[in-house]
Amino acid sequence: MRCQLAAGLLVICAAVTRADDDDLVIERYQFTWIMAEAGKTQFAIEKNEKSTRARLRHGSDAISMSLEDAELLGAVLARTDKFAEQLKGTKNQNESLGAGKYHVQFQTTEKGDFRVRVSPEKWMRVFATLKPAEAMALAEPMKKAVRAGALVDRKIKL
Repeated sequence: MRCQLAAGLLVICAAVTRADDDDLVIERYQFTWIMAEAGKTQFAIEKNEKSTRARLRHGSDAISMSLEDAELLGAVLARTDKFAEQLKGTKNQNESLGAGKYHVQFQTTEKGDFRVRVSPEKWMRVFATLKPAEAMALAEPMKKAVRAGALVDRKIKL
């Protein structure tokens, strides 16, 4: 008899919980998938009730971009090693490439240190300055942004 009573209580508890969930409605949400972190920089896919976008955060600054622009930016960042080799042994040299609505500048400093600078095309300042290893760590996940966004859209449905 104790087993039957326990089972009866379990069913009642489940029924109460189910009824309580019916009055909950998700109207607004923000899902963030952090795909890569390198130094002070983070690349993520974000989904809310309106869209799925890529986000690049550097320190306290963040920029939102289309998944396609994120892929283009990732493809350019993947060329970091090539430009590091090309500019090796130079000082105050740079090469710039466009990536959708963004600019990437591969440069050497006065001391000969190699850096990668990323900026949105309409900004008058640099958004992020990356070390070569940081740029390479972000490149591969960014090159998969469209596929990652599609995965998020498939998994998170309302």
